[in-house]
Amino acid sequence: VRKFLESKRDTPPTEGEVINCGLLDAIPFPENWSNGRTPKRLEGIEAERLTSHVGGALKLMMSCLWYAQSKGSSAAVEALREQVLEAGELHVGTLPGYLLALVPIDDRFSGTPFSAARLYCSERTESHIEKRPPFRDVLLKKSKRNPSDDDWKIGATNLPQITANFAFCAHDGRYFPWIKDVKFVPELKQLLLDNPVIAVRHILQWGSLSEQQADLLAELKEKVACALPFPADNYWGPLTEIYPFKLVLPHDLPLLSVLAPQIISWHSHIRAQSLHSNSSTSLGEVLTQYGLSAESLRQIAVSSENSIVCRAGALAMYWINLTELNGEHCAIDLTHEQSLYRELRTIDNQSWLTRALVVGVLGSFSETSSEALAIVTDLLELCGSQGGPRRQVTELLRMWSARSTEPTHTHGVLDTWLGYNFEPPSYARA
Repeated sequence: VRKFLESKRDTPPTEGEVINCGLLDAIPFPENWSNGRTPKRLEGIEAERLTSHVGGALKLMMSCLWYAQSKGSSAAVEALREQVLEAGELHVGTLPGYLLALVPIDDRFSGTPFSAARLYCSERTESHIEKRPPFRDVLLKKSKRNPSDDDWKIGATNLPQITANFAFCAHDGRYFPWIKDVKFVPELKQLLLDNPVIAVRHILQWGSLSEQQADLLAELKEKVACALPFPADNYWGPLTEIYPFKLVLPHDLPLLSVLAPQIISWHSHIRAQSLHSNSSTSLGEVLTQYGLSAESLRQIAVSSENSIVCRAGALAMYWINLTELNGEHCAIDLTHEQSLYRELRTIDNQSWLTRALVVGVLGSFSETSSEALAIVTDLLELCGSQGGPRRQVTELLRMWSARSTEPTHTHGVLDTWLGYNFEPPSYARA
């Protein structure tokens, strides 16, 4: 991370364009909505007229430019607002940074990247909207030192996501060695409490708060539990070592649905690492540190007294844990697991719940198993509709098709499903 930040710019910035953001320095786009300037290369484009003649991403781009050219007329604001809401934050973020800098939309360094919130106050007086310019780049300060309270305060205000990253990952000296001590100033605490989406991304490191920031940990639990469910794309893979915290059940049951996708990601990470190292980290040991066990997770998952949100999180972690039980789970009733999956799957959890089913359960069964085929057929039908778990099903089919010594190749089990013959043509075998 440090090398990445240091290499972000080929030539050093001039003193005038650098903005102090506490933990880091930041460089704004030279043309942005706060100074009203637009790039010369975009001059001459009749954005207002073109907005009504194009669709999709082009319409969104023209709406951005129309807003910049009109300096925020009502029609341009309305057109841009409509396009941003229709596209969604994920797709808005794919637009060129220099174009997004021209409109009052939170940039990628903000607490709510690519959100349309600023658009709703862009026609009010300037006192109602923060005039901080969108940042093009961030870079390390020339003087590497332990950040002061003011540095953490400014960082939490100007670079909230990056500052949160530093706060939860600084205890691992491999990544940010110049940060010796995290200062949980009021602004940083408020940032985390006001933005559960940011806090959730670091839930695997919440244990680092247990001793010095126990009150903050308790408040985070409450805030996150009240903000459920979270978008499927909000979960990050682990950057540093995992720092578990003790769950207080049944009070902390809602956190299982937040913890599950992160645990699944972490487990995939350590499994990949184990292929190249002698890593002995056990998922069972980690679950114990959270106060969980395979038995308790199963009880939570099957109990109708618990909410679907809690049950899905417990079931996903139970399934993933099966990978460490030395094949004992091969005796489980797949028909029952399929029934649980159907009952607990939702749009919000289907990506990680399906991944747990694929990795923890189906991956250990033969593709000739009638029960396994029944579940996969169910998954394939889901993929026929928008938003189905395509990636997870593809992962399983690749896993099965790669078993060249299994009956897949011998009997062509997958050929009729995929419309593809895995056997190479005769001329390729010659």
